[in-house]
Amino acid sequence: MKKFFLILSLGLAFSCDTKKSVPLSPKPDSLLSEEQMISFLVDVQILEGKIKALNLKRDSAEVLFTYYEKELYKEHGFSDSVYLKSYRYYLENTEEMADIYQAVYDSLELRNKAFEEKLKKKKEEKKKEEKKKED
Repeated sequence: MKKFFLILSLGLAFSCDTKKSVPLSPKPDSLLSEEQMISFLVDVQILEGKIKALNLKRDSAEVLFTYYEKELYKEHGFSDSVYLKSYRYYLENTEEMADIYQAVYDSLELRNKAFEEKLKKKKEEKKKEEKKKED
């Protein structure tokens, strides 16, 4: 997660440099919508978390990530080149990119809270069952 926000911060910092007179890229013909970007980036973060939890060596983790990343592209219905063009476009449009990453963060936060609630309910149910067995 730290790596994710570091990359975002660096991307935003470099794209905000107004001293350079680099023209913004035109909108790609196959630009992914903000909703598509959010959905894909949420899935990428979840995938990274799952792979990290496996405690694999770095090279093994990268191979596994690359395999499942290709599956994510298929699942979402676009190619890596369409994603990369869209990502570059949004990086140059910092307000839109900030909105996208805020939505990704919010979505992950909601999923985490829902997961924690589910765990809490399971623990409470388990305690009730144990208490019934004792009685």
